[in-house]
Amino acid sequence: MQKVFIGDSYYVVVELPWDNLPNLDHVKNDLANGKAKLAIWFSTESMFYKQKDFVLNTTYDSYETNPMYRTEHEMIANLLFKYNLDEYVLIDNNPYNEIRFPNNCIYVPNYARKTWEECNKKLSRDAVFSSFNRRPTRVRLQIVDFLNKKDSVWSCGDLDEYQKVQLPQFSHLDLPKVVDKDFTPLGTGMETPYWLYQTAYFHIINETDTWYDPNYLFITEKTYNCINSRTPFLMVGQPYTLKHLRDLGFKTFSDFWDESYDEELYTDNRVEMICNLINFIEENYLSLFKEVQDVLEYNYNHLRSFDFSLESKLSTFGFK
Repeated sequence: MQKVFIGDSYYVVVELPWDNLPNLDHVKNDLANGKAKLAIWFSTESMFYKQKDFVLNTTYDSYETNPMYRTEHEMIANLLFKYNLDEYVLIDNNPYNEIRFPNNCIYVPNYARKTWEECNKKLSRDAVFSSFNRRPTRVRLQIVDFLNKKDSVWSCGDLDEYQKVQLPQFSHLDLPKVVDKDFTPLGTGMETPYWLYQTAYFHIINETDTWYDPNYLFITEKTYNCINSRTPFLMVGQPYTLKHLRDLGFKTFSDFWDESYDEELYTDNRVEMICNLINFIEENYLSLFKEVQDVLEYNYNHLRSFDFSLESKLSTFGFK
């Protein structure tokens, strides 16, 4: 917990998730009289400001990640109840919260907000494609199975017993597959080193979520690590992920190949479109890699502009 002062008032910032209910007894009087306000910062995830906004639509996606089973809203409700609070400010990685609830939410693309390791250009690489995954999902397996037939380097964790029954078409992949001895085990945080991305000319980013919801988007370290490595990519993520990267000031690759897959709401169709692009890139990968160098350089430098602090974001937001 930390305090961020805005003049004589301040925010009490509590970070999700927590195992035990945070103790706010020492600031409860300030919370009660309005001198302080509660801000809840979910630095590692996106969430819905209002859980009821999530609508399951299995016509778009099979939802191998599913916010219905998350407990953050229950955690927040218990904290508000204990201290008799009616509202709070949510700080998280979902840009749509701030758009829809500008008086209650702050968007922080937290995975872009770090001191980035310097990375030199590498114009000659060992493989055409790469894709690095720990948690296997049907979509990720489709991608690595497609890459397995090509000049590629890829990784993926092992299937659990349920997946082995439900996804027998991927049993030939001989999982788990790792690409270097330092790869961390499933379930622990990791930062893929830039040099690993630079083993291939093009990277296929398998983001955490693929399902479409007009009120939710989550971009993780998988994307920003790739940008820092000066590696061009195709995005297997949620619809409009590329659009949002452009909204953040990055450039994508629509001048060089068709990025209409970013607007495709149906995940299966989107994956098929991306596989077609993999084939397209494969035919001219060296010339395409050369052509995108200006975009890679721009994005590499732009990534280093996300140096704002939590204090600066709250100061701009003000004490509402």
